[in-house]
Amino acid sequence: WSERIEPMFGFAKGQFGGTYEAFLQSLHPDDRDFVVNSVNACMEGGADYRIEHRIVWPDGTVRWVSETGDVMRDAGGKAVRMLGVVQDITARKQAEQEIRELNEDLERRVVARTTELTQTNKQLREEIGQRRRLEKEILEISEREQRRIGRELHDSLGQQLTGIAIISKVLERKLQRQSLEEAANAKEIAQLVNEAINQTRQLSRGLHPVSLDEEGLMSALQTLAATTQNIFGVACAFKCNNPVPVKDPSAAIHLYRIAQEAVTNAIRHGDTKQILLELSADHDGAALVIENDGRDFPAKLPRGRGMGLQVMSYRAEMIGGALDVQPRAGGGTRVTCTFSVASAVDRKEK
Repeated sequence: WSERIEPMFGFAKGQFGGTYEAFLQSLHPDDRDFVVNSVNACMEGGADYRIEHRIVWPDGTVRWVSETGDVMRDAGGKAVRMLGVVQDITARKQAEQEIRELNEDLERRVVARTTELTQTNKQLREEIGQRRRLEKEILEISEREQRRIGRELHDSLGQQLTGIAIISKVLERKLQRQSLEEAANAKEIAQLVNEAINQTRQLSRGLHPVSLDEEGLMSALQTLAATTQNIFGVACAFKCNNPVPVKDPSAAIHLYRIAQEAVTNAIRHGDTKQILLELSADHDGAALVIENDGRDFPAKLPRGRGMGLQVMSYRAEMIGGALDVQPRAGGGTRVTCTFSVASAVDRKEK
C-alpha cells in the first residue's frame, strides 16, 4: 500500500495497517460484500476490477473512492498480489447527488403545480419558463462539474501517474543493469501505470471532450467511437463524409452529450453489436444520427429509462433542433438530432 493511501482512508502517516484485512475494516458495511466479491472475481476469474464504493474513516466520515486494479500472477498462473489505483471521488458523488436532488425537486415542483398550470395560460408560461431555467441550470452545473473533474484527472492524477511511470522505467533499467529478476516486475509495474494513464486520459476526454475550435465536435465523436469500441468491444464507427464545422462550443457540447447518451443506452439496454455515429449537413440543415443493431426501441419505456431521453430532447431544443427516436430498419434503434447549421454558429457571428 502506498503512503498516499493513508490520508485517503482517514489515517495519519503510519497508522494504516497496509494489509487486506485493514482495507476490509475501512469498507462501508453495506459495500463490503460487493468489494470482496469484486476482488475475488478478479483474483480467481480474471474479471476486470474497476469499482466505486464507500469507505468509513476512523472518525466516522463516509467517503467515496474509485478503484482500478489488476492481478500479478506467478509462472503457474497463481495470483500473487493486486496492483491498482485508488482515487477519492467524494466530490463527484456529492455533485451527482446535488444534481439528482435538483432533478427530484424539479419533478416535485412540476407535479405539485400541474393543477394550477392548467388554470390559465399565463401561469402555464410562467411555470414552463421556470422549468426551462432550472433544467438549463442543472445541465450547466453538470457540465461545469464534469469539466472540472476532467481537468483534475488530466492535470493532477495524470501527472502523478506519469511521474510514477517514469520512476518505474528508471527502476527497471537499474535492475536490468544489475541482472536482477525483479526487473520484470518493475517493467510490469510501468506497463500497468501506463495503462492507468491511458484510462485516465480516456476518462478526462469523456468528461471534457470538445475543444473550442470548430472541428472539435468531429474529433470528439471520432474519439467516442474509438473509445466505445476499445472499452466495450462493440463495433462502433464514426462517419462524416464532409466537414460539419460547429463554431458554437455550447452547441458542440450538447450534440456530443446526445451522442454519448445514445451510445450508452445502446450498450446498457440494447444488447447491441454495432453502433454507427454519422454527422452530415446539406442546404436543408444538419443531422447527427446514432443507430444500433440491438433491441428495437420499446413503445413504452420501463421506469427510469425516460429521463435520459428527456435530457437529450432538451439539449436538442437548446440548440434550436429536434430529437427523433425510431426503430431502425432491420432491427435496433435510430436516434436523430436535426439542427440548422445557423444554430451551430457562434452567436457573435449571428
